[in-house]
Amino acid sequence: MLNEKFQAARARLVHTRPYLATAIYAMVPVEKPGLGTMAVDEFWRIYYDPAIFEQWSVEEIAGVIYHEILHLVRIHPERLRSYEKNIANIAADLEINDDIEADLRSTDLKLPQGVLLPKTFDLPDRLLAEEYYELLLKNTVKIKGLTLSSPGMGRCGSCATGQSEDWELPELHSERSVGQAEGEIIRRDMAQQIVASAGQGNVPEHLARWAKEKLTPKIDWRKELASVMRNAVASASGSVDYSFSRPSRRQGQHKIGDIILPAMIRPVPEVAVVVDTSGSINDQTLAMAITEVSGILKKGGLKQGLTVLAVDAAVHSCKRIFDPRQVLLAGGGGTNMGIGIEAATKLRPRPQVIVVITDGYTGWPVVPPPAKTIIVLIGNGPKGPDWAKTIKIEGDG
Repeated sequence: MLNEKFQAARARLVHTRPYLATAIYAMVPVEKPGLGTMAVDEFWRIYYDPAIFEQWSVEEIAGVIYHEILHLVRIHPERLRSYEKNIANIAADLEINDDIEADLRSTDLKLPQGVLLPKTFDLPDRLLAEEYYELLLKNTVKIKGLTLSSPGMGRCGSCATGQSEDWELPELHSERSVGQAEGEIIRRDMAQQIVASAGQGNVPEHLARWAKEKLTPKIDWRKELASVMRNAVASASGSVDYSFSRPSRRQGQHKIGDIILPAMIRPVPEVAVVVDTSGSINDQTLAMAITEVSGILKKGGLKQGLTVLAVDAAVHSCKRIFDPRQVLLAGGGGTNMGIGIEAATKLRPRPQVIVVITDGYTGWPVVPPPAKTIIVLIGNGPKGPDWAKTIKIEGDG
C-alpha cells in the first residue's frame, strides 16, 4: 500500500495546483529500498525509498514531486540526452529551481534543504539548461565538491537527462510507463489547464509563461543549435593524444639517450555535414541551415572548413568547403541519410561531429556512428533516433 505521506503530498498538490493533476497521477510509484531519495525516470515512473518518508515532511514530498514534474514538462530527457549526465542534471535543476524558488516559499510545499540555485555557482537566473551546462563546464571546481544526493541537488533520474541510472527499470517492464507520445498529450493537457486557470491568479508566472509557449510554440532554433554545436565541438576537441610532430617540453628535463618524447596535443575536431537533397527539401531553408552551421563553426574558431556530403538515396557529392556558397546540392531522388552518415564515417580524417540536415523522412542506422551526431530537422517530419540530438527548425527561418 502506498505510504500515507506520499498520498497526502499528491492530494495537496492536486488541491492547490489542480492543473498538475493529469501529470501527477500519470506518474507510477515504484518502491526502491536503499535508494536514499525520490527520483523519476523519463517514462514517468517515480522511484522512492520508504525511509525518506521518515525524513521528509508532507510539504517536502510535495515539493519534490512538483520539481520532478517540471523536468518532464520541460522535456529535459530529450534536450539533455547527449550531455555529460551529472553536469546535465545540475544544469536542469538550475533551470527549474530559479523559477520555482519564490513559488516554494508558499506554505503548502517546499524542497529538502540544499537545493541548487544559479546563485550557488554565481550564475545569472532565467537561463536554459543548455546555457547553464556550458557555464558549469567552465567552473567544475564547485561541482567536484558537491554531494549529488537528492532531487533539486543533481540527482533526479533520467527525467532530467534522458540517461538511465542503474536503479531504473527498463522501458518495457511490467510497471506501466509513459512513452513520448503520451507524455506530449499530458503536457498539452496540462498547458490547457494552466491557461484556463491563469485568470484565477493561482498559477506561477513560470508555468503561465511555459503554457503560453507550449500552445503557441516559437523556438529560437538558432540559439539552441549554436549551444548544441559548441558543446559537441568542445567535447570532441577535449580529447587528447600523443604526437611526435613536436617534441615534448619535458624533453630537456627527462632526456633518455636519443629517444624523442612525444608531446600531448588537443586536436581540432573534424566536422562533416550530411545534407538531404531529396525532392521534398526546400532549397532556401536548406541553404539557411548550412549557413548557420558554417557560421557557428567559424565563430568557434574552426576555420579549417568542413566536409559537406549531398545525399538523397545515394551520395552525390562530397566536398570540403570554407564558405557556404561553395556547397553543390546535387540529388533530388529518394532519401536515405544512413548512407550519408556511413560515408561520413569513412572520411579521412574521420569526423568527430556529424551534422545531418534533413526533413526527417528517412531511415536511420540501427547502430550509432562513432561520432557525436546532431540532426537539424526541417519542417514537421519525424524526429531523429535517440542516439542523436535533434534540433527542429521552421521553414520560414
